[in-house]
Amino acid sequence: MDVHKITADKYFPKGIKDSIPKSVVIRRYAFQAVFAVFTMAFIGYFSHQPVYHPIDENHALIKVSFSHPGERKDKCGTLTKEQAKGMTAKERVRSTLCSRERVPVTLKIDVDGKTIYEETKQPGGLSKDGASLFYNKDFVPAGHHEITVQMRDTERTEGFDYEHTAKVDLKPGENFVIVFNDEKGRFFVY
Repeated sequence: MDVHKITADKYFPKGIKDSIPKSVVIRRYAFQAVFAVFTMAFIGYFSHQPVYHPIDENHALIKVSFSHPGERKDKCGTLTKEQAKGMTAKERVRSTLCSRERVPVTLKIDVDGKTIYEETKQPGGLSKDGASLFYNKDFVPAGHHEITVQMRDTERTEGFDYEHTAKVDLKPGENFVIVFNDEKGRFFVY
């Protein structure tokens, strides 16, 4: 017995396949072709229209994105002989006492003397021993600007520990990024 004949007979009982008029078959293929062309045209049109501009015309974007750990909340100290006396040898290996908790970090951004962003972020982590995370986007008019970035990562209440001022010419649609490099201890602007 022929396998192909059994399969064909199972799905198309004898006489059914041959009884479909050719005009119906042609109409089916024509409809499928029209539907495929319409679907491709629909997808093609909406992949290019409407035109999307993430930044308004005549504006630029100032973006801040970095993480920075503040100083430790408590200063580290060494164990006294009396404190070390009550400890095991394994505990004495750690001869310094340090709190893991860190201070919050404050970031301030001024554009032409006007503050556009100022926020204090708490340290991350369960023990508040991680870095403070900063991410912000602000739109400003394109043109010449003086941008000042200031950050405080100590317990002081007045002034800032780090400061950077840059005179920039922002073009329409430009994405201006501010980051802080922990190794070099300074801000970088791109």
